[in-house]
Amino acid sequence: MTPRDLINYVSTMPLPSSYPSVTLLTVLHFADPAGRCPKEVFIQQFRNYYIGRENAGLKPEKTESPLFDPQPVTDDQVWSLATGETLRDWKATGYLDFNEEFVRFHSGLWADLRAADIAQLRLTLIARLDQYYGTL
Repeated sequence: MTPRDLINYVSTMPLPSSYPSVTLLTVLHFADPAGRCPKEVFIQQFRNYYIGRENAGLKPEKTESPLFDPQPVTDDQVWSLATGETLRDWKATGYLDFNEEFVRFHSGLWADLRAADIAQLRLTLIARLDQYYGTL
């Protein structure tokens, strides 16, 4: 599993919602030097993505998603949404892992990610989000 594998995967992964892309963007942006994003930070920043879209007058998510109206969604609900499918799917790919303390990159992958890889990954994720939101 290499940074190129991850970028290729992100380029073609199914997008039943924005959650997979927002999850990876959140971890990328808020990871510590060991590639870990504390659970509390992950929850707050994941929700903030949707609040930011709402505040900008953009549709946060599909109408059937709890994050269509992100303000009242609790921390427990965000964590449940993230772990319900998205983080389990990421864990199955081997790129991310999670527990009750952190969401984190696989340590070998994190060690191999360079600044150029992270920049390319962010651009790819943003393009995928644009693609996703274009279908709503």
